[in-house]
Amino acid sequence: MGLVAVAGVPMYLAVAGSLATLVVSMWLMHGFIGVFDMGHLTIPGVWYLTYVATMYIPSLLIAFMRLSPVRLNPDGSPYQIPVGPSPRWLLFAVNIALIAVPLGVRLTSRFLRFGIAEVRAYFGAEVAPAKGLGSGKVPFALVTAGSLGLSILYFRDLLSSVGAIPLVELLKLHGRGFDQLRIHSLVALNSPLRYAYAVLIEVVYPSLVAIAFGSWLHTRTIAWLVLLVLTACGGAVSAGASGARSGIAVILVVALATLYLYRKGRVGRNFVLWSLGVVLVFPVAITVALYHTDVLYALRLIGVRLFYTPAYIQYLYFQLVPGHIGYLHGRTSPIFAWLTGQGYFDLPRYVVRIPWPGAPVDATASGPFIGDFYVNFGVPGVMLGGVLAGVVMQLLQIWLVRHRKTITSLAVYAFLLYVFSTLSYRPLQVILWSGGVFFVLLIWGILAMLEATLGTRGAPAPHPEA
Repeated sequence: MGLVAVAGVPMYLAVAGSLATLVVSMWLMHGFIGVFDMGHLTIPGVWYLTYVATMYIPSLLIAFMRLSPVRLNPDGSPYQIPVGPSPRWLLFAVNIALIAVPLGVRLTSRFLRFGIAEVRAYFGAEVAPAKGLGSGKVPFALVTAGSLGLSILYFRDLLSSVGAIPLVELLKLHGRGFDQLRIHSLVALNSPLRYAYAVLIEVVYPSLVAIAFGSWLHTRTIAWLVLLVLTACGGAVSAGASGARSGIAVILVVALATLYLYRKGRVGRNFVLWSLGVVLVFPVAITVALYHTDVLYALRLIGVRLFYTPAYIQYLYFQLVPGHIGYLHGRTSPIFAWLTGQGYFDLPRYVVRIPWPGAPVDATASGPFIGDFYVNFGVPGVMLGGVLAGVVMQLLQIWLVRHRKTITSLAVYAFLLYVFSTLSYRPLQVILWSGGVFFVLLIWGILAMLEATLGTRGAPAPHPEA
Protein backbone atom coordinates (compact mmCIF):
# COMPACT_ATOMS: atom_id res chain seq x y z
CA MET A 1 0.00 0.00 0.00
CA GLY A 2 1.53 3.32 -1.06
CA LEU A 3 2.02 6.47 0.92
CA VAL A 4 -0.65 9.14 0.60
CA ALA A 5 -0.88 12.87 1.14
CA VAL A 6 -2.13 13.86 4.58
CA ALA A 7 -4.91 16.44 4.82
CA GLY A 8 -3.66 18.09 1.64
CA VAL A 9 -0.04 18.27 2.85
CA PRO A 10 2.49 16.51 0.57
CA MET A 11 3.78 13.33 2.09
CA TYR A 12 7.43 14.39 2.11
CA LEU A 13 6.63 17.58 4.04
CA ALA A 14 4.53 15.68 6.59
CA VAL A 15 7.33 13.14 7.11
CA ALA A 16 9.97 15.87 7.47
CA GLY A 17 7.80 17.80 9.91
CA SER A 18 7.17 14.71 12.01
CA LEU A 19 10.88 13.85 12.20
CA ALA A 20 11.70 17.44 13.15
CA THR A 21 9.11 17.26 15.91
CA LEU A 22 10.70 14.11 17.27
CA VAL A 23 14.13 15.76 17.39
CA VAL A 24 12.82 18.92 19.09
CA SER A 25 10.91 16.87 21.68
CA MET A 26 14.05 14.91 22.60
CA TRP A 27 15.96 18.19 22.96
CA LEU A 28 13.28 19.55 25.29
CA MET A 29 13.65 16.50 27.53
CA HIS A 30 17.47 16.48 27.42
CA GLY A 31 19.13 17.23 30.73
CA PHE A 32 15.93 16.84 32.73
CA ILE A 33 14.79 13.32 31.87
CA GLY A 34 17.03 10.56 30.57
CA VAL A 35 14.57 9.26 27.98
CA PHE A 36 16.82 6.46 26.76
CA ASP A 37 18.57 5.82 30.08
CA MET A 38 17.12 2.40 30.88
CA GLY A 39 18.94 2.28 34.21
CA HIS A 40 17.16 5.40 35.53
CA LEU A 41 13.59 5.28 34.28
CA THR A 42 11.40 8.26 35.10
CA ILE A 43 7.65 8.90 34.86
CA PRO A 44 7.91 11.34 31.91
CA GLY A 45 10.56 9.14 30.30
CA VAL A 46 8.37 6.04 30.36
CA TRP A 47 5.46 8.09 29.02
CA TYR A 48 7.66 9.33 26.16
CA LEU A 49 8.79 5.85 25.14
CA THR A 50 5.29 4.35 25.28
CA TYR A 51 3.78 7.35 23.48
CA VAL A 52 6.21 7.03 20.57
CA ALA A 53 5.63 3.26 20.36
CA THR A 54 1.87 3.09 20.87
CA MET A 55 0.61 6.42 19.54
CA TYR A 56 3.15 8.39 17.49
CA ILE A 57 4.42 5.72 15.09
CA PRO A 58 1.01 3.99 14.63
CA SER A 59 -0.63 7.38 13.96
CA LEU A 60 1.93 8.06 11.24
CA LEU A 61 1.14 4.68 9.68
CA ILE A 62 -2.57 5.45 9.74
CA ALA A 63 -2.02 8.90 8.27
CA PHE A 64 0.55 7.98 5.61
CA MET A 65 -0.41 4.43 4.66
CA ARG A 66 -3.97 4.03 5.97
CA LEU A 67 -3.07 0.78 7.65
CA SER A 68 -6.08 -0.72 9.34
CA PRO A 69 -6.28 -2.84 12.48
CA VAL A 70 -7.66 -6.37 12.54
CA ARG A 71 -10.56 -7.66 14.59
CA LEU A 72 -11.79 -11.19 14.96
CA ASN A 73 -15.32 -12.30 14.20
CA PRO A 74 -17.04 -14.42 16.88
CA ASP A 75 -15.99 -17.52 14.91
CA GLY A 76 -12.36 -16.46 15.08
CA SER A 77 -11.99 -15.33 11.46
CA PRO A 78 -10.21 -11.98 10.94
CA TYR A 79 -11.56 -8.94 9.15
CA GLN A 80 -10.04 -5.56 8.37
CA ILE A 81 -11.52 -2.33 9.72
CA PRO A 82 -11.57 0.31 6.97
CA VAL A 83 -9.52 3.47 7.42
CA GLY A 84 -10.39 6.50 5.34
CA PRO A 85 -8.51 9.75 4.71
CA SER A 86 -6.71 11.19 7.71
CA PRO A 87 -8.69 13.90 9.54
CA ARG A 88 -7.22 17.33 9.06
CA TRP A 89 -5.92 17.90 12.59
CA LEU A 90 -4.96 14.33 13.56
CA LEU A 91 -1.30 14.36 12.57
CA PHE A 92 -0.84 17.91 13.83
CA ALA A 93 -2.27 17.02 17.25
CA VAL A 94 -0.12 13.87 17.53
CA ASN A 95 2.98 15.95 16.77
CA ILE A 96 2.04 18.92 18.95
CA ALA A 97 1.57 16.64 21.97
CA LEU A 98 5.14 15.44 21.47
CA ILE A 99 6.22 19.06 21.96
CA ALA A 100 3.68 20.21 24.56
CA VAL A 101 4.30 17.43 27.12
CA PRO A 102 8.13 17.76 27.09
CA LEU A 103 7.66 21.54 27.28
CA GLY A 104 5.64 21.08 30.48
CA VAL A 105 8.39 18.80 31.83
CA ARG A 106 11.09 21.32 30.96
CA LEU A 107 9.29 24.32 32.43
CA THR A 108 8.60 22.46 35.69
CA SER A 109 12.22 21.31 35.94
CA ARG A 110 13.53 24.81 35.31
CA PHE A 111 11.21 26.34 37.87
CA LEU A 112 12.10 23.79 40.58
CA ARG A 113 15.78 23.56 39.56
CA PHE A 114 15.62 19.85 38.91
CA GLY A 115 17.97 17.82 36.73
CA ILE A 116 18.74 14.26 35.76
CA ALA A 117 21.56 14.20 38.34
CA GLU A 118 18.95 14.07 41.11
CA VAL A 119 17.32 11.06 39.48
CA ARG A 120 20.64 9.24 39.31
CA ALA A 121 21.41 10.08 42.93
CA TYR A 122 17.98 8.74 43.96
CA PHE A 123 18.56 5.46 42.14
CA GLY A 124 21.98 5.08 43.75
CA ALA A 125 20.72 5.72 47.28
CA GLU A 126 19.88 2.95 49.72
CA VAL A 127 16.35 2.33 50.97
CA ALA A 128 15.85 4.33 54.18
CA PRO A 129 14.31 2.92 57.37
CA ALA A 130 10.54 2.99 57.04
CA LYS A 131 9.70 4.34 60.50
CA GLY A 132 6.79 6.76 60.29
CA LEU A 133 6.32 6.40 56.54
CA GLY A 134 3.57 3.82 56.23
CA SER A 135 5.48 0.56 55.82
CA GLY A 136 4.73 -1.28 59.07
CA LYS A 137 3.28 -4.79 59.02
CA VAL A 138 0.34 -4.04 61.30
CA PRO A 139 -1.07 -1.11 59.27
CA PHE A 140 -0.46 -3.04 56.07
CA ALA A 141 -2.25 -6.12 57.44
CA LEU A 142 -5.28 -4.00 58.35
CA VAL A 143 -5.50 -2.52 54.85
CA THR A 144 -5.03 -5.98 53.33
CA ALA A 145 -7.84 -7.38 55.49
CA GLY A 146 -10.15 -4.60 54.33
CA SER A 147 -9.23 -5.29 50.70
CA LEU A 148 -9.88 -9.01 51.04
CA GLY A 149 -13.24 -8.24 52.65
CA LEU A 150 -14.14 -6.02 49.70
CA SER A 151 -13.13 -8.84 47.35
CA ILE A 152 -15.62 -11.15 49.08
CA LEU A 153 -18.37 -8.57 48.52
CA TYR A 154 -17.27 -8.28 44.88
CA PHE A 155 -17.75 -11.99 44.28
CA ARG A 156 -21.10 -11.92 46.05
CA ASP A 157 -22.32 -9.09 43.83
CA LEU A 158 -20.78 -10.66 40.74
CA LEU A 159 -22.68 -13.88 41.26
CA SER A 160 -25.95 -12.14 42.12
CA SER A 161 -25.71 -9.66 39.22
CA VAL A 162 -24.12 -11.67 36.42
CA GLY A 163 -25.00 -15.14 37.68
CA ALA A 164 -21.56 -16.58 36.99
CA ILE A 165 -17.81 -16.02 37.22
CA PRO A 166 -16.83 -14.97 33.66
CA LEU A 167 -13.43 -16.69 33.75
CA VAL A 168 -15.01 -19.98 34.80
CA GLU A 169 -17.64 -19.64 32.09
CA LEU A 170 -14.94 -19.02 29.50
CA LEU A 171 -13.40 -22.37 30.31
CA LYS A 172 -16.82 -24.07 30.24
CA LEU A 173 -18.31 -22.35 27.18
CA HIS A 174 -15.10 -22.25 25.11
CA GLY A 175 -15.57 -18.55 24.38
CA ARG A 176 -19.24 -18.49 23.33
CA GLY A 177 -20.93 -15.43 24.80
CA PHE A 178 -17.89 -14.64 26.91
CA ASP A 179 -17.41 -11.07 25.60
CA GLN A 180 -20.86 -9.98 26.72
CA LEU A 181 -20.49 -11.71 30.09
CA ARG A 182 -17.05 -10.13 30.66
CA ILE A 183 -18.15 -6.61 29.71
CA HIS A 184 -21.27 -6.92 31.85
CA SER A 185 -19.17 -7.97 34.85
CA LEU A 186 -16.85 -4.97 34.41
CA VAL A 187 -19.22 -2.17 33.40
CA ALA A 188 -22.80 -3.09 34.29
CA LEU A 189 -22.30 -4.79 37.63
CA ASN A 190 -25.46 -4.12 39.63
CA SER A 191 -23.94 -2.90 42.87
CA PRO A 192 -23.52 0.45 44.67
CA LEU A 193 -19.91 -0.63 45.25
CA ARG A 194 -19.12 -1.05 41.54
CA TYR A 195 -16.75 1.92 41.51
CA ALA A 196 -15.00 0.68 44.65
CA TYR A 197 -14.50 -2.73 43.04
CA ALA A 198 -12.88 -1.14 39.99
CA VAL A 199 -10.47 0.86 42.17
CA LEU A 200 -9.74 -2.27 44.24
CA ILE A 201 -8.72 -4.25 41.16
CA GLU A 202 -7.00 -1.52 39.17
CA VAL A 203 -5.19 0.37 41.95
CA VAL A 204 -5.37 -1.15 45.43
CA TYR A 205 -4.17 -4.68 44.73
CA PRO A 206 -1.31 -3.70 42.38
CA SER A 207 -0.11 -1.21 45.00
CA LEU A 208 -0.43 -3.59 47.95
CA VAL A 209 1.31 -6.44 46.13
CA ALA A 210 4.15 -4.08 45.20
CA ILE A 211 4.56 -2.89 48.81
CA ALA A 212 4.46 -6.44 50.19
CA PHE A 213 6.88 -7.69 47.52
CA GLY A 214 9.32 -4.86 48.16
CA SER A 215 9.10 -5.33 51.93
CA TRP A 216 9.77 -9.04 51.57
CA LEU A 217 12.75 -8.36 49.31
CA HIS A 218 14.08 -5.96 51.91
CA THR A 219 13.52 -8.11 55.01
CA ARG A 220 13.13 -11.73 53.84
CA THR A 221 10.84 -12.38 56.81
CA ILE A 222 8.03 -14.93 57.02
CA ALA A 223 5.53 -12.27 58.06
CA TRP A 224 6.00 -10.21 54.90
CA LEU A 225 6.01 -13.37 52.79
CA VAL A 226 2.61 -14.30 54.22
CA LEU A 227 1.28 -10.81 53.54
CA LEU A 228 2.66 -11.00 50.00
CA VAL A 229 0.91 -14.32 49.38
CA LEU A 230 -2.38 -12.98 50.77
CA THR A 231 -2.35 -9.82 48.67
CA ALA A 232 -1.14 -11.62 45.55
CA CYS A 233 -3.83 -14.30 45.82
CA GLY A 234 -6.55 -11.77 46.58
CA GLY A 235 -5.45 -9.59 43.68
CA ALA A 236 -5.06 -12.44 41.21
CA VAL A 237 -8.45 -13.96 41.99
CA SER A 238 -10.26 -10.62 41.95
CA ALA A 239 -8.55 -9.33 38.80
CA GLY A 240 -8.81 -12.63 36.96
CA ALA A 241 -12.45 -13.38 37.76
CA SER A 242 -13.84 -11.11 35.03
CA GLY A 243 -11.54 -12.64 32.42
CA ALA A 244 -10.09 -9.21 31.58
CA ARG A 245 -6.64 -9.74 30.12
CA SER A 246 -5.05 -6.73 31.79
CA GLY A 247 -5.86 -7.19 35.50
CA ILE A 248 -3.28 -9.78 36.52
CA ALA A 249 -0.78 -8.34 34.04
CA VAL A 250 -0.96 -4.94 35.76
CA ILE A 251 -0.24 -6.50 39.17
CA LEU A 252 2.81 -8.22 37.71
CA VAL A 253 4.03 -5.11 35.87
CA VAL A 254 3.91 -2.97 39.02
CA ALA A 255 5.60 -5.68 41.11
CA LEU A 256 8.38 -6.09 38.54
CA ALA A 257 8.81 -2.32 38.32
CA THR A 258 9.25 -2.32 42.11
CA LEU A 259 11.94 -4.98 41.76
CA TYR A 260 13.64 -2.85 39.09
CA LEU A 261 13.64 0.19 41.38
CA TYR A 262 14.78 -1.84 44.40
CA ARG A 263 17.74 -3.09 42.37
CA LYS A 264 18.55 0.55 41.51
CA GLY A 265 17.82 -0.02 37.85
CA ARG A 266 20.58 -2.62 37.56
CA VAL A 267 18.81 -5.26 35.53
CA GLY A 268 19.94 -7.06 32.43
CA ARG A 269 18.42 -8.31 29.22
CA ASN A 270 17.42 -11.62 30.81
CA PHE A 271 15.34 -9.77 33.41
CA VAL A 272 13.48 -7.89 30.68
CA LEU A 273 12.79 -11.03 28.65
CA TRP A 274 11.77 -13.03 31.70
CA SER A 275 9.49 -10.24 32.90
CA LEU A 276 7.85 -9.93 29.49
CA GLY A 277 7.13 -13.63 29.44
CA VAL A 278 5.64 -13.63 32.94
CA VAL A 279 3.39 -10.62 32.23
CA LEU A 280 2.05 -12.11 28.98
CA VAL A 281 1.13 -15.56 30.31
CA PHE A 282 -2.41 -14.74 31.45
CA PRO A 283 -3.38 -12.45 28.53
CA VAL A 284 -2.14 -15.04 26.03
CA ALA A 285 -3.98 -17.86 27.79
CA ILE A 286 -7.25 -15.90 27.76
CA THR A 287 -6.83 -14.98 24.09
CA VAL A 288 -6.09 -18.58 23.10
CA ALA A 289 -9.13 -19.86 25.02
CA LEU A 290 -11.42 -17.13 23.68
CA TYR A 291 -10.55 -17.32 19.98
CA HIS A 292 -9.38 -20.95 19.76
CA THR A 293 -6.12 -19.84 18.23
CA ASP A 294 -2.44 -20.62 18.75
CA VAL A 295 0.02 -18.74 20.93
CA LEU A 296 1.73 -16.87 18.09
CA TYR A 297 -1.55 -15.53 16.73
CA ALA A 298 -2.63 -14.62 20.26
CA LEU A 299 0.58 -12.63 20.65
CA ARG A 300 -0.17 -10.87 17.36
CA LEU A 301 -3.64 -9.87 18.58
CA ILE A 302 -2.24 -8.59 21.88
CA GLY A 303 0.41 -6.65 19.99
CA VAL A 304 -2.24 -5.01 17.81
CA ARG A 305 -4.26 -4.12 20.91
CA LEU A 306 -1.28 -2.54 22.65
CA PHE A 307 0.58 -0.90 19.78
CA TYR A 308 -2.08 -0.03 17.23
CA THR A 309 -5.63 0.06 18.56
CA PRO A 310 -5.07 3.21 20.72
CA ALA A 311 -4.03 5.16 17.64
CA TYR A 312 -7.01 3.85 15.70
CA ILE A 313 -9.45 4.86 18.44
CA GLN A 314 -7.88 8.31 18.42
CA TYR A 315 -8.35 8.39 14.64
CA LEU A 316 -12.08 7.74 15.22
CA TYR A 317 -12.25 10.60 17.72
CA PHE A 318 -10.83 12.99 15.14
CA GLN A 319 -13.21 11.67 12.47
CA LEU A 320 -16.24 12.34 14.68
CA VAL A 321 -15.34 15.78 15.98
CA PRO A 322 -16.18 18.38 14.87
CA GLY A 323 -17.56 16.99 11.63
CA HIS A 324 -20.34 14.84 13.10
CA ILE A 325 -21.07 15.86 16.67
CA GLY A 326 -19.20 19.14 17.28
CA TYR A 327 -16.81 20.00 20.10
CA LEU A 328 -18.06 18.82 23.48
CA HIS A 329 -16.56 21.52 25.76
CA GLY A 330 -15.83 19.22 28.67
CA ARG A 331 -18.95 17.04 28.47
CA THR A 332 -16.90 13.81 28.38
CA SER A 333 -16.04 14.38 32.05
CA PRO A 334 -18.97 13.68 34.40
CA ILE A 335 -17.59 16.06 37.03
CA PHE A 336 -16.83 18.91 34.62
CA ALA A 337 -20.19 18.48 32.91
CA TRP A 338 -21.97 18.66 36.26
CA LEU A 339 -20.00 21.71 37.41
CA THR A 340 -20.76 23.57 34.17
CA GLY A 341 -24.41 22.53 34.00
CA GLN A 342 -23.97 20.50 30.82
CA GLY A 343 -25.23 17.04 30.03
CA TYR A 344 -22.68 14.23 30.21
CA PHE A 345 -21.79 12.68 26.83
CA ASP A 346 -20.50 9.08 26.98
CA LEU A 347 -18.19 9.29 23.99
CA PRO A 348 -16.35 5.96 24.56
CA ARG A 349 -19.66 4.08 24.36
CA TYR A 350 -20.59 6.03 21.21
CA VAL A 351 -17.25 5.48 19.47
CA VAL A 352 -17.02 1.72 20.01
CA ARG A 353 -20.02 1.11 17.73
CA ILE A 354 -18.30 2.58 14.68
CA PRO A 355 -15.89 -0.33 14.13
CA TRP A 356 -18.06 -2.79 16.07
CA PRO A 357 -21.76 -2.16 15.33
CA GLY A 358 -22.85 -5.27 17.21
CA ALA A 359 -20.93 -4.42 20.38
CA PRO A 360 -22.60 -5.31 23.68
CA VAL A 361 -24.60 -2.44 25.12
CA ASP A 362 -22.02 -1.82 27.86
CA ALA A 363 -18.92 -1.92 25.63
CA THR A 364 -16.71 1.19 25.52
CA ALA A 365 -13.66 2.46 23.62
CA SER A 366 -11.83 4.86 25.91
CA GLY A 367 -9.67 7.30 24.00
CA PRO A 368 -6.17 8.59 24.77
CA PHE A 369 -5.51 11.92 26.43
CA ILE A 370 -4.91 13.69 23.10
CA GLY A 371 -8.27 12.59 21.71
CA ASP A 372 -10.04 13.54 24.92
CA PHE A 373 -8.61 17.07 24.95
CA TYR A 374 -9.32 17.46 21.22
CA VAL A 375 -12.98 16.42 21.24
CA ASN A 376 -13.60 18.81 24.13
CA PHE A 377 -11.52 21.88 23.28
CA GLY A 378 -9.97 21.35 19.86
CA VAL A 379 -6.29 21.86 19.02
CA PRO A 380 -5.81 24.53 21.76
CA GLY A 381 -6.99 21.87 24.22
CA VAL A 382 -4.31 19.48 22.98
CA MET A 383 -1.63 22.16 23.37
CA LEU A 384 -2.61 23.24 26.88
CA GLY A 385 -3.55 19.73 27.99
CA GLY A 386 -0.19 18.41 26.82
CA VAL A 387 1.68 21.03 28.83
CA LEU A 388 -0.51 20.22 31.85
CA ALA A 389 0.25 16.51 31.51
CA GLY A 390 3.98 17.25 31.41
CA VAL A 391 3.77 19.49 34.46
CA VAL A 392 1.83 16.89 36.45
CA MET A 393 4.20 14.04 35.58
CA GLN A 394 7.30 16.03 36.40
CA LEU A 395 5.86 17.36 39.67
CA LEU A 396 5.21 13.79 40.79
CA GLN A 397 8.67 12.74 39.62
CA ILE A 398 10.38 15.55 41.53
CA TRP A 399 8.29 14.93 44.63
CA LEU A 400 9.20 11.24 44.69
CA VAL A 401 12.90 11.80 44.03
CA ARG A 402 13.14 14.44 46.74
CA HIS A 403 11.13 12.32 49.17
CA ARG A 404 12.72 9.85 51.52
CA LYS A 405 13.36 6.57 49.69
CA THR A 406 11.36 3.80 51.38
CA ILE A 407 9.76 0.57 50.20
CA THR A 408 6.36 2.25 50.07
CA SER A 409 7.66 5.18 48.04
CA LEU A 410 9.33 2.72 45.64
CA ALA A 411 5.99 0.93 45.19
CA VAL A 412 4.24 4.25 44.53
CA TYR A 413 6.96 5.18 42.03
CA ALA A 414 6.49 1.81 40.31
CA PHE A 415 2.74 2.27 40.08
CA LEU A 416 3.10 5.78 38.66
CA LEU A 417 5.54 4.50 36.03
CA TYR A 418 2.86 2.07 34.93
CA VAL A 419 -0.17 4.35 35.13
CA PHE A 420 1.33 7.22 33.11
CA SER A 421 2.45 4.75 30.45
CA THR A 422 -1.28 4.25 29.79
CA LEU A 423 -1.89 7.86 28.71
CA SER A 424 -2.03 6.50 25.16
CA TYR A 425 -5.08 4.51 26.24
CA ARG A 426 -6.92 6.76 28.69
CA PRO A 427 -7.67 10.46 29.30
CA LEU A 428 -5.55 12.42 31.77
CA GLN A 429 -8.55 12.99 34.04
CA VAL A 430 -9.02 9.22 34.40
CA ILE A 431 -5.32 8.70 35.12
CA LEU A 432 -5.37 11.31 37.86
CA TRP A 433 -8.58 10.16 39.51
CA SER A 434 -10.07 6.69 39.11
CA GLY A 435 -7.09 5.42 37.10
CA GLY A 436 -4.85 5.53 40.10
CA VAL A 437 -2.83 8.63 40.99
CA PHE A 438 -5.20 9.94 43.64
CA PHE A 439 -5.93 6.53 45.12
CA VAL A 440 -2.35 5.26 45.25
CA LEU A 441 -1.37 8.41 47.16
CA LEU A 442 -4.41 7.89 49.38
CA ILE A 443 -3.28 4.35 50.18
CA TRP A 444 0.14 5.70 51.15
CA GLY A 445 -1.52 8.30 53.37
CA ILE A 446 -3.78 5.73 55.04
CA LEU A 447 -0.81 3.46 55.81
CA ALA A 448 1.13 6.39 57.26
CA MET A 449 -1.87 7.49 59.34
CA LEU A 450 -2.42 3.99 60.72
CA GLU A 451 1.24 3.68 61.53
CA ALA A 452 1.22 6.99 63.39
CA THR A 453 -1.83 5.82 65.32
CA LEU A 454 -0.71 2.27 66.09
CA GLY A 455 3.01 2.81 66.32
CA THR A 456 5.70 1.43 64.01
CA ARG A 457 5.52 -2.23 64.93
CA GLY A 458 6.55 -4.35 62.01
CA ALA A 459 8.36 -1.69 60.02
CA PRO A 460 10.76 -3.64 57.79
CA ALA A 461 14.37 -3.70 58.89
CA PRO A 462 16.75 -4.64 56.08
CA HIS A 463 17.85 -8.22 55.66
CA PRO A 464 21.60 -8.62 56.15
CA GLU A 465 21.99 -9.69 52.51
CA ALA A 466 19.63 -7.06 51.08
